[in-house]
Amino acid sequence: MEATAAEMNPRLAPLRHLVGKTWRAVFPASTPDHPVVDVSRFELALNGQAVRNLHSINDGEYGGETLIVWDEAKQALVYHYFTTAGFYTVGTMRAEDGAIVSHELVTGSAGGVTEVKATSRVLPTAASASSRRC
Repeated sequence: MEATAAEMNPRLAPLRHLVGKTWRAVFPASTPDHPVVDVSRFELALNGQAVRNLHSINDGEYGGETLIVWDEAKQALVYHYFTTAGFYTVGTMRAEDGAIVSHELVTGSAGGVTEVKATSRVLPTAASASSRRC
């Protein structure tokens, strides 16, 4: 049985507003003949000790799963992102000025990408949001 939001590890609080939500975004380069749709769902995992993000592009054409936990030694949120493309990333994130700032290192073949730094923000006027990994 999964934990409720009230049972979430307090160190995961910067992600509370994401838990239980599913985001859907259509890529700007999509066309009616070749739509590119990214769906990303956030949920509690491991009895509230982790946040899981499941994400899929075009119903599984590409996908990934992320587990985010508090790392006591690093005093930071850390995450592991595993993909259907065979590469994975390990990173840290922190809340900063209403945004999530992340830094990750890529292992495996990801088209030459070896490191990603990102700032993610959910805007109050946005109907949907997604994260992009470049």
